[in-house]
Amino acid sequence: ESGHKYYIKPLDKTFLSVTTKLAVIKDPSLQNWKMNRALDYVSSHWREINESTIMNLVDSAAKAPVEEFEGAGSVGTEIHECRERYFNEWIRLGVRPQSALSFIPEDQRDLRIVSAMRALESFCVQENYIPIVTELYVYSGKLQIAGTLDDIGLLNGKLALCDIKTSNQLRDGYHFQVALYWYMFRRLTGLRPKENFILKLSKEDGTYKMEPIKNIGKVATGAKSILKSYDALQMVKGLRNDLKPTVYL
Repeated sequence: ESGHKYYIKPLDKTFLSVTTKLAVIKDPSLQNWKMNRALDYVSSHWREINESTIMNLVDSAAKAPVEEFEGAGSVGTEIHECRERYFNEWIRLGVRPQSALSFIPEDQRDLRIVSAMRALESFCVQENYIPIVTELYVYSGKLQIAGTLDDIGLLNGKLALCDIKTSNQLRDGYHFQVALYWYMFRRLTGLRPKENFILKLSKEDGTYKMEPIKNIGKVATGAKSILKSYDALQMVKGLRNDLKPTVYL
């Protein structure tokens, strides 16, 4: 419940994940989406409202966006796992496998997963992308964060950092996340990817969209400020806990 953490063996320390700390910035689009899903539920069940059902309906409306969000997260995880198998086999063989769809287990033949893998294969072919490493752990002792970088590869012969998303909207916070991955990767390896982008894979029509991270150094600087905000909030919470009034019995 305290967030996603990584144990860093070389430092013998445990750091919070990039996404846990960046969650300190609230995304209004996500809040609006949750509200709209709840309202959609109410509007589709309004005929059922009466004195005996109103409380159950309100409870179900509140749960509707949570269940949809968790369902989308589960599908996103399965897509990432299929991609990992596909890229790891490609890296092992040294040549692109004939079909990305063959890396989807039979019990996961969800149309959304099929669409995303078709999109990934199209991206690799059309953009001349070759994976080098996938699911790479990165960390920063200075910033005390860690994370899992989706992919490092070659894009038209240039070293590239790719972060895959399957959500319907590309939120601003994703740019900060990728910028911090770039910062940690560069510090750990001394390599500076020339191309840095978010790859959105459609779960509907097999298409993809690339969103470059422009001025990534400046974006990383902004992301560091957000990390400081997270740390400052934790400090205040700690102080407030210390100042809880004494209860006399």
